[in-house]
Amino acid sequence: MEIIDGKTRRVFLYKKLVIKVAKIDFYNFVRHLFNFFKKQFFLLKKIGFKNYLNHLRKLEKENEIKKAKIEKILMQKSEEMQMMYLGEPKFRIFDFLTFGIKPNIQEYKFYKKTKNIFAIPTYFSLFGLINIQKRGQEINFWDSKDVWDYINLNSQNEHQPWCDHHTLSEIANFCINENNQLQIVDYGNKALEPFLILNGEKLFKNFKIPGN
Repeated sequence: MEIIDGKTRRVFLYKKLVIKVAKIDFYNFVRHLFNFFKKQFFLLKKIGFKNYLNHLRKLEKENEIKKAKIEKILMQKSEEMQMMYLGEPKFRIFDFLTFGIKPNIQEYKFYKKTKNIFAIPTYFSLFGLINIQKRGQEINFWDSKDVWDYINLNSQNEHQPWCDHHTLSEIANFCINENNQLQIVDYGNKALEPFLILNGEKLFKNFKIPGN
């Protein structure tokens, strides 16, 4: 058995199976939650209750404006090649409890719903805490640039859905199955879902091991 300690999950590699265990960071959750309430308490004490309510309304309005801008950008880019990195999503305090659970749940739900042939099967999920996935062979004939080039060359480049550049350019996120076919092993980012639905079959069927 091998163990890979990822950012959000600890992965146990067996001969034919992979077990992904979600990480839960209680320490940082409590620490950040305490600091958040401490900051809000001192702000409330400094500016008063009425001004504090106005402050919250202002923040809510600013968030709505930001959301509208992002939606506008997505609409404008809908006819362009959009496999680009949008940056890390805003991290929230409760993410310390769920940042390993969410990708586990997403992988299980996505595979159960679509049976996408480019996604290696995820057989079971225990409330996102533990996932059981099929194991493939590591890729030793490409580097991350090669897999990114393959993804680009075999994906639709018109009306392309936005997706996760980081995941698609990491060689460790892919494997070869028993029939020497390419599959993705890390598809826990929900942003990947429309991309894989659109392109998964082509990415799976067009692949050939170099030299074969």
